Amino acid sequence: MANLQKKSFWQQYGNLILILSGILIGALIGVVAPNFGTTIKPIGDIFLNLLFTIVVPLVFVSIASAVGSMANMKRLGKILGGTIGTFIFTGAIAGVCVLVWVNLFSPSAGTTIELVSPTCCPSSSSPSSSASASPPAAASRAPWAGCWPT
Repeated sequence: MANLQKKSFWQQYGNLILILSGILIGALIGVVAPNFGTTIKPIGDIFLNLLFTIVVPLVFVSIASAVGSMANMKRLGKILGGTIGTFIFTGAIAGVCVLVWVNLFSPSAGTTIELVSPTCCPSSSSPSSSASASPPAAASRAPWAGCWPT
């Protein structure tokens, strides 16, 4: 029979308490001293970048080792099918949410986007007829084709 020991309160809930207190301290710093918060922002950015650097390979290695150690390929197919189905389902939910929210709240309301033609060089100038200054044939179809230096 397994030896079950009762864990102390701190052993059982210590990580949760630390995370919640960190969130609370960060919120208080943001409210009380926002300039201090912007001063220590690079430390948080470095922490998050290091965390992402560790998490992605860790997830990849754990999934790869789990798949590599599977003996039953039917079970692997079920798991893979469920994973792909979940990915497609959550993607569809995200797409529907985006469409609903954009149509309800119209994030571009009150803005105007004026389209203008590019003016990288005067319209009267054109590439010279010499072979060294003319653009390659594939680039002559590009909108900036008349902007090659002469």
